[in-house]
Amino acid sequence: MEGLKQEVWQQYFETCHINIDSDALSKMHQAYGGNAEVMYILSGDIVTTSRGDLKYFWKKNCDYLLINSTLENLVQYQFDKLQRDNPQVYKLLCRLGCYRYQYVPIIPEEGIFYLLWDEQNERDKLKLLRGLKNRALVKFSEEGCYLYEVIREEAIQRLKLTNDWKQCHTEAGIFLSTLISNSCQTIIPKITCIKVNDTQEQTYLNIENAEIAVKQGLSKQETIALEVIYHVM
Repeated sequence: MEGLKQEVWQQYFETCHINIDSDALSKMHQAYGGNAEVMYILSGDIVTTSRGDLKYFWKKNCDYLLINSTLENLVQYQFDKLQRDNPQVYKLLCRLGCYRYQYVPIIPEEGIFYLLWDEQNERDKLKLLRGLKNRALVKFSEEGCYLYEVIREEAIQRLKLTNDWKQCHTEAGIFLSTLISNSCQTIIPKITCIKVNDTQEQTYLNIENAEIAVKQGLSKQETIALEVIYHVM
C-alpha cells in the first residue's frame, strides 16, 4: 500500500502517548516511506525502549533502521518473495542499493539502465524496469526512482554478498560522471569534480567503506574524477 502522510504518523504516535519531535518524525517518516505497518511496529518500540521520547529513540536508532526484529523480518520477507517470484528484478533491486539517495534524490531511468550492463536487449531492460515498478519496494515518479533508506539498507547488504558489488559502483560512477559532464552537478551537491591527468582514469570512491571500488577508463568527454562523499563535507 502507499505510504501514509506524515500527519497521520504524528496523529497515531500522539494516540500512543509519544512525545513528538518534528525533525525526528520527518526523518523517520522519510526513511521508512510512511509505511503503515512500520508505523505500528515503531510506536511500540518508542514507548517500551525510549519511554515515548521520539527524539531520543531516533537519535539512538537512526543508523540501525532494521534493529527491530519484526521489522527486519518484514523487509527480508519482501526481498525473499521477490527473489522467488522474479530473480532478475530482485537482482536489479539489490544493485540499486549502490546509489546514495540522500545525495542523489532521484535516479532517472538512464541511471537504472547503467546497472543492467549484462542485459544486451533493450526490450529485456524495459521488462525488468516494468517489473520493478510493479513492486511497492521502490518509489517511482516521472523523474525516476527512489529507494527508501530502509529498503536501501537491506539492498546494499544483499548486494555485498554478490559478485556485482564492484561493477555496480563502476557503472554508477560512470553514470554520475555523465551528469556532471552535462553541467548537472547542482543536483549532486555532495560530489566534487576534478580534472584528471592524461591517464584519463575515474575513481569512484566509496568513503563509507573506506576503499576504492574501481578504476574505469573514460572517454575524453568524461575525463572527470568523482569523489562521492557520504558524510557532511
